[in-house]
Amino acid sequence: SAGFALTAAVAAAKLHGLPSFRNAAMPVLAAACFILAALTWARLPVWKNSETLWLDAIEREPGAARSYFNLAGYYFEQQKFDRTIGLLETYVRLKPDDFIGFAKLRQTYFLAGRLREAAGVCRTLINQNPRNVSRYIEAGVLFERMGLSDSVIAVYEEGLRVDSTFYQLHRRLGAWYQSTGNTGKAVWHLRIADSLAGLSRTAQ
Repeated sequence: SAGFALTAAVAAAKLHGLPSFRNAAMPVLAAACFILAALTWARLPVWKNSETLWLDAIEREPGAARSYFNLAGYYFEQQKFDRTIGLLETYVRLKPDDFIGFAKLRQTYFLAGRLREAAGVCRTLINQNPRNVSRYIEAGVLFERMGLSDSVIAVYEEGLRVDSTFYQLHRRLGAWYQSTGNTGKAVWHLRIADSLAGLSRTAQ
């Protein structure tokens, strides 16, 4: 708007010296500058902060996923987790293959104390990339915090069925069995973990 107004002003200055155009052009240019200035003034509240900016963007284009993600980031920094969650849920519906969106949603569920919803997101991330060992560890750690022993064991064993050389999962299984008093299984998994980890270092 400012650029257009400046251009209009330059044009007006040039036209001012042309008698044949002066009377017709000057009122039009003046009206255009006034309208643009009024529109700019009306939009000033939108640029007050990130919240108003992205709320306006969502209102103008509800299908633009990035606006929801950016506004969620603003609310996350304010620790307004309920608002963050709603926006991230909309974001991942619009961008169902976006790992970062789901990871942020899982984190926010966790911080809000909504652990079962966080576990559901872990399942989605595993399904998206079943050969990424970190996805199983993230789910397992969450189940450990929830005290769901069967779920801990199940998710680590699921990962090992995908790839039995995931020594990180053997290590976590061993540690979990040790914490629950199952010494035999703990020792078995920890020995396998150490053996596989050694092979991994040798290969590198």
